[in-house]
Amino acid sequence: MGKLPSMELLEKYNFKNPYAYLKQAIKRGDIRQFNIIMDQNYHFFTSTWSYLLLKARCPILLWRSCLRRIFILSRQSEEDRVMSFKICFDGLLAAGEQNDLDFYDTENILVSLISQGYLRGYLHHQLQQVVLSKVNPFPPISQIKPYYERYNDEIVEEHLKTNQPMVPNDVQNLIDEPEDHLLTTTTTEQVQQEDEMNGMGDNFDLAFDQAFENQGFQQPAFGMANVNETSTVGQQQQQQGFFSFQQ
Repeated sequence: MGKLPSMELLEKYNFKNPYAYLKQAIKRGDIRQFNIIMDQNYHFFTSTWSYLLLKARCPILLWRSCLRRIFILSRQSEEDRVMSFKICFDGLLAAGEQNDLDFYDTENILVSLISQGYLRGYLHHQLQQVVLSKVNPFPPISQIKPYYERYNDEIVEEHLKTNQPMVPNDVQNLIDEPEDHLLTTTTTEQVQQEDEMNGMGDNFDLAFDQAFENQGFQQPAFGMANVNETSTVGQQQQQQGFFSFQQ
């Protein structure tokens, strides 16, 4: 596992094109060339049931190779083992990573590499730096053991019971309400009678719009969650024992 096939092996089974070029892109950390090869040979990869596998497994190998090249080219001396997030960010963009990449994404990529063993070191968030190990900071892929996340259901359930806010009584009553009651039909006459009792009658829509405008309600603003906050929540959950990386 973790060893790229030789050219002789690819030629023997007539897989030189496109796998030879794919192999070269992975070794160089050339994200742009990798995406071009995947797009140009989409029908071949889908017909061999390998497209999704390559799309899922290769990005982290590309990140590792790319950052390894950045480290070799940017270090000032043999003792230098520190890379700034800025250097990593610029290198990933130059290699063809998406244009909407930001510092949070770069930090998350470094976290993924370190947590899975592709990169040996630690992050210094305040200084925006990654400090690499003195010994073999980029271990061979064949020596990296796969990890998977195993969730501790008991701890998660206990956390939900003790740390989550209680459900309001009116909401809980709706949850516990029998389904037969929810399926009860309401006739048009009943709706009109209820509207008249509430003083609405046939002018319900007009009255509702006026009440809405008088209150000055505004549409809520929706947006994506902050990547750094999401990462922090994940780190807190791991510290509390919700999940752990195991061999």
